[in-house]
Amino acid sequence: MPTKYQDAVAGPTTPLSKGQKTKAQIVAAACSLIGESGYEGVTAAALVERAGVSKGGLYHHYSHLDDVIIDAYQHTAAELFAELGAAELTSIDDYLGKIEHMVFRRLFVDQHKLRIMHELLPKAMYDPVFVERRQQMMDVGVEIMSKGFAPA
Repeated sequence: MPTKYQDAVAGPTTPLSKGQKTKAQIVAAACSLIGESGYEGVTAAALVERAGVSKGGLYHHYSHLDDVIIDAYQHTAAELFAELGAAELTSIDDYLGKIEHMVFRRLFVDQHKLRIMHELLPKAMYDPVFVERRQQMMDVGVEIMSKGFAPA
């Protein structure tokens, strides 16, 4: 069964349910808030206002704000890494070139994505809350690289 992260990389295969759409609105709002004012700008009140959901709706989908932050980080990472999964990679140089393009050209021109990654990468690396999700992200990265370098 694919993870949420894999779905974000591969793209949805079926239409989103109402609940999935609501979660997507909340994550988009979190990304926007982090991009504007950093991790500290993500409060329940700000998310409710930006996402256009009720406080009950927010907590129905997310029991803790850290879960929203995790999904915002994963969403941003998935967007950034999606092109690696779609690329025809014939060598390690191709792979490293794609990473360089992603980091130095795509990430640095989008100040919101840059701030999200800057704010959340240390949290993602060292916060115990991220352990399971970090492993999922690594598994997807390995899968993407395996597909890119699979023998013809």
